[in-house]
Amino acid sequence: MAPLNDRADFRTWMRAALFSINMVAIVVVTIGLKQLYERSIQEAEIRGQNLVQAIDLHLGGEVDKINLSLQTVVGEYEKQTGARGDAAISSIRALVKQQKELLPETEGWSIADAEGRVILHESDEGPADFLVTNRDYFQALKTGKAAGLLVSKPLKSMITGRFIVIFARAIRDRAGRFSGIVIVSLPLWYFDQVLARFEVGPQGVMTLRDADLGLVTRFPSDDAALEAQMGDARVSPELSRLVAEGKTEGTYRGVSPFDGVERIVGYRLLANAPIHVFVGISKEDFLIDWQQTSWRFVGLLALFLLVINGTALTLHRQWQKQRNNAASLLESNERLETSLRALRESQRRLEFMAYYDDLTGLPNRALLTDRMRQAMAHCLRKGDEHIAVCYLDLDGFKGVNDQWGHEAGDRVLVEVAKRFRSCVRANETVARLGGDEFVLLFRDFREEGDVERAISRLIRVAAEPYRIGNVQAELTISVGVTIYPPDGADEPDVLLRHADQAMCEAKRNGKNRMRFFDLESERCLREYQEKRAGLVAALARNELRLFYQPKVDLRSGEVVGVEALLRWLHPKYGLLQPSDFLHVIEDSELTLPVGEWILHEALRQKEAWLAQGMDMQVSVNVFALHIQRADFVERLETVLQAHAGVDPRTLELEILETTALKDLDEITERLRRCLRLGVHFSLDDFGTGYSSLTYLRQLPVAKVKIDRSFVYHMLGNTEDQALVEGIVGMAHTLGLKVVAEGVETIEHGIPLIRCGCDYAQGYGIGRPMPPEALADWLAHWRMPGIWSRAASCDVDRPTVEIL
Repeated sequence: MAPLNDRADFRTWMRAALFSINMVAIVVVTIGLKQLYERSIQEAEIRGQNLVQAIDLHLGGEVDKINLSLQTVVGEYEKQTGARGDAAISSIRALVKQQKELLPETEGWSIADAEGRVILHESDEGPADFLVTNRDYFQALKTGKAAGLLVSKPLKSMITGRFIVIFARAIRDRAGRFSGIVIVSLPLWYFDQVLARFEVGPQGVMTLRDADLGLVTRFPSDDAALEAQMGDARVSPELSRLVAEGKTEGTYRGVSPFDGVERIVGYRLLANAPIHVFVGISKEDFLIDWQQTSWRFVGLLALFLLVINGTALTLHRQWQKQRNNAASLLESNERLETSLRALRESQRRLEFMAYYDDLTGLPNRALLTDRMRQAMAHCLRKGDEHIAVCYLDLDGFKGVNDQWGHEAGDRVLVEVAKRFRSCVRANETVARLGGDEFVLLFRDFREEGDVERAISRLIRVAAEPYRIGNVQAELTISVGVTIYPPDGADEPDVLLRHADQAMCEAKRNGKNRMRFFDLESERCLREYQEKRAGLVAALARNELRLFYQPKVDLRSGEVVGVEALLRWLHPKYGLLQPSDFLHVIEDSELTLPVGEWILHEALRQKEAWLAQGMDMQVSVNVFALHIQRADFVERLETVLQAHAGVDPRTLELEILETTALKDLDEITERLRRCLRLGVHFSLDDFGTGYSSLTYLRQLPVAKVKIDRSFVYHMLGNTEDQALVEGIVGMAHTLGLKVVAEGVETIEHGIPLIRCGCDYAQGYGIGRPMPPEALADWLAHWRMPGIWSRAASCDVDRPTVEIL
């Protein structure tokens, strides 16, 4: 009976082994597919959030522009309160027309009085005589239920019958009483045009909802269906839960109440308007690739199971037929071993797919993260060793794909991976995160110089030409590096983010170089971003101010003008000087709105002074990026037309030497076109930049302003005094007037008078002051006696040799 028992045991073992193999294969494939599914869902959520942020940026910018225009009209109307005659009405009408031209997407602009009667209307169609008394937005502003910018729910225009969204602000008289509203209507089709710019797939949908989650618009959608659904506040239970929790942005999965499609939805509430933006990506659309991959895996699994079970069945039958034949039994064992090897190979392949990049064979993010954790733990144990995380990005790789196609791009990536692997040691890691982004993990070094030398070698190796068939491509790399433990981070993802930030800094500084991450740079970046956001809000909240510093004639003591200087009345930190925030404006898109605000405010103040009988030249500093805009002349002309009561010849624009570095001829021609409008130019801070005679000879400026650093040290520094004398002589030779900045004391004026300087400004004459303080200063200003005596002396002026 023993042989029979042995055979029964063998059959039981065979069945158990076969069952285990089947279960292992199914579990491995199931886990792999689940991971791929979760990754696909995460990618859909990220894409949805990115689209929501892009739409938020676009619509938020539009709301900011409309709000700024409304504030401009309201401010002008409130200023005209009490004025009589056609001139005041014409001024308001011209301003409204100008703002409508600046925002051509708007349908109409209206001003209604306190009773809801429209007293001014500007649009391309429809009557101007109608009432808005019964409109909810009018009642909300009149009763004080709403303040600031009001955004209405969609409603039908009384003029065109089309759906619009109203943006409105209340008008207050000088006593603070409600006296009307300014209305801007934005057609609903504008929102559809914005949403149409973004791609969300065949069954994707983008939706805008109001503060109560009522439907505003839905794209794509049939017009008739949209009109029936407008205002519908039905939402999925998932969104209701998130809103109840007070979350203004997020991601959820839900079934649409309108078409029953399950979507992955990203949403966000606009920061400056009660409008929710929703981007729904169809789960079915986004999972097409995953489904195809799943079917391939299922097919492979079925084939694998068929082979395994078929082989086992065959072996079993052979064993039954030849159980007494040792040779047959041995053959069956060999076949079983072959099947097990196939299973191990399949498992190895699945593990490779989970931890390695298919294209290059390099470790992916998951394996890199694991190795980073091990290396970080090793550093902490050793105490005197460091690791370096290097984030590498190929410069110009997009051009390879665009010019020669993605197949050529893949071949280049494979070659890049080979070169990187050749530059590291066996215990170090080269990983690919995706696209043209790689990460190198250097281990066990003690000096930063070791890392610099290794990366320099990488940069040289990467810069060698790449052969793609008969075509040669040249690429470079930008490298960001962070060192652990000095970095202070305790998670691999944080180290990668810091290295990525350093890499971006390397790209901004010219590419083909390395940059090390430091915490101070990150703090400065956060501070810069906070200040930029604060300045955007400051424009909307009217926190910016202009102070004015007088300029006087050094020989007669006559006040010849004032310079407008920007200040920020911060709600938390009080009055901020330009050095605290000007650098944030100068290298960003804020130069346009801030620059035009300064021009409008300076000219508005000029009009106020004219009304008081004070007529003097006003100087305004112009940002380099502002004047380098191709449409600068046209926009300047629009500003001047908005203040027709000011003679353009009394406006002086101050530019820096570096303004013309980009294209001297183009800037020169632009300045000449501005001169034809009547304005004048002066060259500010002369001596601190390139100080080239080319600028003085070619740029059509009337004055040169000597930088305060030279003037301030004149009294005790003969070199600075000689330099000032040289600048004055050179400017006069070219027929230019000279203004000295930084006259901090009365004594500074004496050497300036003796060297022939024309004008001066500084604390010794008058500090920058609010506009309402200028009249009192003028009443008390008297030319110092020592200046009069110095001006009356017959002093030989120095002869300046111009090389």
